[in-house]
Order: sequence, then structure tokens, then C-alpha cells
Amino acid sequence: MRCLSCGYTLAGVTSGRCPECGRGFDAADPETFDQPGPSAGRRRERRWLNRAVALCMLPAPLSYALLFSCWFLGSVTLGRAPRPSIDDPGRVPLVPLLSSLWMFATMAAMAFAPGFLILTATVWFMPGTAAEERRSRTLCVISGVTLACSIAAFFLLRNSAIIQWLFFD
Repeated sequence: MRCLSCGYTLAGVTSGRCPECGRGFDAADPETFDQPGPSAGRRRERRWLNRAVALCMLPAPLSYALLFSCWFLGSVTLGRAPRPSIDDPGRVPLVPLLSSLWMFATMAAMAFAPGFLILTATVWFMPGTAAEERRSRTLCVISGVTLACSIAAFFLLRNSAIIQWLFFD
């Protein structure tokens, strides 16, 4: 019997809490701790795959947050919405840095998309307990909706004034 969080051996622990990390467990409920054997390895594998799906999802929303941060900083600094071909984005503090980070996050989102699809399919069809499958599938649905919204936002924003202001002046 091992802790779900840190892997500490819980044999002989009667307090109901892991002495290493403090996570609670119930010795009568196998869902609250890892059991030795093939199921423990599969649980650990599922947790890491879930984390990988979540990490693959992060660059897309991050890229749009950075993009709108540039627009917001431009609006605050100039006192009005930035205008393409008139206002220089290089003169607004932090905008050159944020726009470079936006380019990096956008490239990462595009690079992670195929891996995200493969990881999602792997997690979706991986056998496990009902609770594990439900948790993993919920994560996959949330991640898929986030990715779809990010792709839609990319196509809606590609000719917008913010992109023209930042990159085509």
C-alpha cells in the first residue's frame, strides 16, 4: 500500500494520513492509495498522462493571454486603442517582450497539437477504475474544448487590428 501523492509505503500506518506528505487515505478504500502490482503502475502512468495532456493544452490559452496583454498595455500607455500603421508597438513598455513570448507560445501550441491528440486518445481508451476513467475523460473534454476554442480564436484574430499593430507595421 503506497501513498497516491508521494509513493510512501503506508504499511503499518494507522493514522489515516501519509507521514511523508500528509495526504489522507482510508485503508478500507483502495481508491485512496496505490496498491502494489500492475494496477499501481497503471495508475501512476495514467496520472502522468493526465498531466501531459494538461501541459499540452496550456500554450494555446497562454498565447492569447499574452496577445491581449500587449493590446491592454498599448491601450493603457496610449490612452486609447492602438492603431495599426500609426502607433509604434516598440515604444510601449513590455510589448516587444510580450509579443515575442506570444510568438513562442503560439509555436508551442501548434507543435503540441498533434501530441495532444495522441495523448488524449491514449488517456481516453486506457482502462482503469470508473473514477479514474471519468476524471481522465473529463480532462480530455476540457482540453479538447480549450484547443478547439484556441484554433477558432486564431482564425478569427489572424487579420485583426491587434495582430496588424504588433507585427505588420
